[in-house]
Amino acid sequence: MESIIQAVTVPPWRGLGQGQHSDVHKKISEYIKSVQTVLESLANKVKDLENENVELKKQNEDFKQQLKNRTNSSPEESAMRWDNFLKKGNKVNSSQEEVMLFEKVIDESRARMEKENNIVISGVPLLVDNGENSITDVDLVLNILEEIGIQNPRTKMRRVSRLKKNPQLTNTKPPPLIVELCDKDTKLRVLKGAKNLKDSESFNKCFINPDLTRNELAIEIELRKRRNLENSKLDQGDGRLKYGELQDGTKFYWGVRFGKLCRINKDTKRALPSQ
Repeated sequence: MESIIQAVTVPPWRGLGQGQHSDVHKKISEYIKSVQTVLESLANKVKDLENENVELKKQNEDFKQQLKNRTNSSPEESAMRWDNFLKKGNKVNSSQEEVMLFEKVIDESRARMEKENNIVISGVPLLVDNGENSITDVDLVLNILEEIGIQNPRTKMRRVSRLKKNPQLTNTKPPPLIVELCDKDTKLRVLKGAKNLKDSESFNKCFINPDLTRNELAIEIELRKRRNLENSKLDQGDGRLKYGELQDGTKFYWGVRFGKLCRINKDTKRALPSQ
């Protein structure tokens, strides 16, 4: 492609030459000389920009190739590059790919810290405001926590908010509640006691889960797919009640516990040691 510098470069202005010239001609000559100076300055800037653009294109192609190589690399190679980046620290020679990866890790860590003590309660109905006797979302959460055995629940809870309903969804399910608890220990006790809601007369259609980041949610969805696939391979029972049996006679099925796919003891409902 022809440089656009040629479009702004003009032959140098040599002035009016010798002889008598009117004031008008002198002013025109000075004006042309000023324009010539401006054009030369613009031409130099355009040339610098063109050179910079060529360099940026080259860097962009290199970056695309790095991303392609990373996509095709094995987990061991990716782990090795991550280890090398940590050893480099903030050195200038860290690649753009490594910097982007590090920033994503930082963002994910920050998001997990913000949600560390949060739970999500789904299935809690929306209540109509009836004046003085109205029951708020906070009241409902307090009742749910009491139902699963949390003592003095008001002191264990910091904040309750309900997500806005997505207007694009046609289902009639109420938006879930986000509950921030006082600490991680309380969160674990709530999650452990959540199974008791199935026997509750008032809240048997409510479910409690951790408040996950987008990445954690994607991992959870994938784990559930793998769980369903493994359970479909079991040779005893029917439908969702299928189970398998280990060599020692322990009956089990597959489940997801704390971000891992594992065997669950059919009788005790506890995770079995990995084999």
